[in-house]
Amino acid sequence: MEIHLLKFTAALAILWLFYKLFLENDNRHQFKRFYLLASIFFALIVPFITITEYIEATTQSVSLSSNLEFTTVIEQNVQPPEVDYLPIILWSVYGIGVLFFGVKFIVNLFSVFNKIRTSEKYYDQSFIYVLIDKLKIPHSFFSYIFLNKDLYKSAQIPKEVLIHEQTHAQQKHSIDILIMELLQIVFWFHPLIYIMKHSIKLNHEFLADEAVIRQGIEASIYQQLLLAFSSNASKNLPTEIGITSSINYSSIKKRFTVMKTQTSKTRIWISTILLLPIIAILFYNFSSTEYVLKESPENIETLQEDKILNVVVNSEDEILINGKVESFENLEKLLSQFPKENYTVNLTKEKLASNNVFSKVMALFTSYNILIDQVSTQDISKEKQSFQRINEGVSQSLMDEYNLWIKEFKQYSVIKVSHYERIVSIYNLMSDKQRSSVEKYPETPQINRTNQKMNKPSTAQFEAWKNKDTYALWLDGTPIKNSELNNYSIEDIVHFIESKVYRNARSVKYPQPFQTSLYTKEGFAQAYEEAPVKEYNRLADKYSKDILTFLKGSRSDNTELLIQFEQLNRMYDNFAPNLIKEFNILAVPPVPAKFSSKTNFPPPPKPENPPIAKNPTIQDDSKNQMKMDDGENDSNNSRIKTMSFTFSSLKNAKKIDWNLKQAFKDNFAKLNHQDSIKAVLKIEKKVMIDNKRIKDYKTEFTGTFGEVDMMYVKIKQHINELKQE
Repeated sequence: MEIHLLKFTAALAILWLFYKLFLENDNRHQFKRFYLLASIFFALIVPFITITEYIEATTQSVSLSSNLEFTTVIEQNVQPPEVDYLPIILWSVYGIGVLFFGVKFIVNLFSVFNKIRTSEKYYDQSFIYVLIDKLKIPHSFFSYIFLNKDLYKSAQIPKEVLIHEQTHAQQKHSIDILIMELLQIVFWFHPLIYIMKHSIKLNHEFLADEAVIRQGIEASIYQQLLLAFSSNASKNLPTEIGITSSINYSSIKKRFTVMKTQTSKTRIWISTILLLPIIAILFYNFSSTEYVLKESPENIETLQEDKILNVVVNSEDEILINGKVESFENLEKLLSQFPKENYTVNLTKEKLASNNVFSKVMALFTSYNILIDQVSTQDISKEKQSFQRINEGVSQSLMDEYNLWIKEFKQYSVIKVSHYERIVSIYNLMSDKQRSSVEKYPETPQINRTNQKMNKPSTAQFEAWKNKDTYALWLDGTPIKNSELNNYSIEDIVHFIESKVYRNARSVKYPQPFQTSLYTKEGFAQAYEEAPVKEYNRLADKYSKDILTFLKGSRSDNTELLIQFEQLNRMYDNFAPNLIKEFNILAVPPVPAKFSSKTNFPPPPKPENPPIAKNPTIQDDSKNQMKMDDGENDSNNSRIKTMSFTFSSLKNAKKIDWNLKQAFKDNFAKLNHQDSIKAVLKIEKKVMIDNKRIKDYKTEFTGTFGEVDMMYVKIKQHINELKQE
């Protein structure tokens, strides 16, 4: 409310100042009438206008924010605070002012209608003359014109005065005055309302004076007439004059000046040209802007095209298809109708799963000629995945983002969980030098909603929450009125979180100093068990899609993937073992490294006597793991252990099969790179076999290596050499 009031004041002050400097002495009185009223309504409305600005999403900008509006707070029993009397006093004073000016307006309005009802009236075309004894100042109210009874009957009221008041009545100036009177009731404390009201009434006099002059009356004679009435201007003014249009003699000099003014076209153009940018600037600066993220068409198309089928054989020999337990028969039915294009197929065997069941699943894929992109053995345990990264640090933009979050955290002492998780991840990714140059994030109590114990309220707390001025309440994530607690008993509330909101962090919608989230038994289960799992699966799905985008070469920087991976790892570590089993929660794969163009692979040597392989099939990764040279460090060894080979559709391609296996082995035996990536290399070539027929040769490789493009070139060269033999 305070922000809107300040914006209203600033906008109205600027518009009134422009009027005072450029328009008040202008003779475009009808335009000025519209401008003054429009200025007030523009200043009132513009703070509430929200401009929606759509921001194009880029592949570099990966949003890690959670949709949940939880804040990092320390849960504690908070005693009912002392009552803050200042807001009560201020609102009481404001209410008294509204009541006073409202009553005054009603009394004046009633007085006008009472005079109309009890006084003698004469009708003259569309005007009604109300004759009042001993009336000093002629004035009008809509079509009613109030005149001195004796002067009217003796024909002593000048024609100019009648024309003046008829103009007020004819142009309905009373509407403008009533609008200002109503605004004055609401904004009785605001000086600009009184200033604008004075300017509007003065402009009404300009309009009436202009109408008199247009009737052919000499300006000098009319001015003398106004001076003749000026002696009564400041004496014995009736109270109801405030809501009527009357000859106002307090601004005689200004009116005389405007009567003589002739506005040039140049001045009109200059004032108009100046006004338009002022309105545009006010609209842009005093309205609110809402930024909405818009996915670019390229990203949307990529996500639509990249479809993933994850099949897992878990430790209980259950078959999971994209996280859902299915029977072997359902898997066979699915594969019989499976679209082979635009799909990425991953087959995973948990460490304790039966080899017999896993072999049957693999054979089922082979029987339907479905290419498996990745076959791996995974240890789904509560232990944290081994994750090695090069301590290269983070970019300057992430350093700036981290420092900004730390500054806001220290200022407001409250932060969203998603934002806190992000700054922790950024700090963990910093190099030692970068960490020494920044302030470490403040430690907060460990937030683990999946292991949350119920915090039941006391009777005193339950009753205190019914105070709407002190507490803002949410029940199972939905805002509720404090009075709705009367529909619940204390036994219905099994858990609560309460936090103090400092004055500079409160909003118009929730001005209370305390915010409390209450949970029923059902709401607690949903918020602390189901919701974290759904959020983890949502982020894990996005992480998988971002990896696919990364591997296609759409971007080369993996920093955001590292942040996602750390966040997902922490979430996974917080899950209790029973939740992992109940919801079939899977850990996410490690992060691919950055692409590098410096790696140069030597050409593979040709074997002297290539052996003949019989019916090569998909090989388990445990049988094809490569070993590094003796000089390799532990981190490279751990990365090499993730390599797996998949060969399919190689029937009748015996010689090529052996040579390519040997080529892979020779090249990877010499790998000694710090920059490693996990990627998928697909080679599809038409290879002539015995000059009789063409077979599709497809090799799928999943592993860690420093440069995909160079390997691709070397293998193509090797295939060409084989074709020439």
